Amino acid sequence: MSAYYKAESRQMSMLYGKEGLLIEDLRNDLQQPGTQALLIVTASGVVAAGCFLLARFPEKKDGAD
Repeated sequence: MSAYYKAESRQMSMLYGKEGLLIEDLRNDLQQPGTQALLIVTASGVVAAGCFLLARFPEKKDGAD
């Protein structure tokens, strides 16, 4: 199986160059459950932080400081 992946990697780099190989590696990494979980946790944290930030600053009314 190792020889198959080595041949596939070589063909990918010949056809698409280093960028294609990099994108293929990234795609393979994104298919891992641990990586997907980390992305979900990070995205959820960013959305939650945005919600807390928006809730922290209420809209000012005219004439009120």
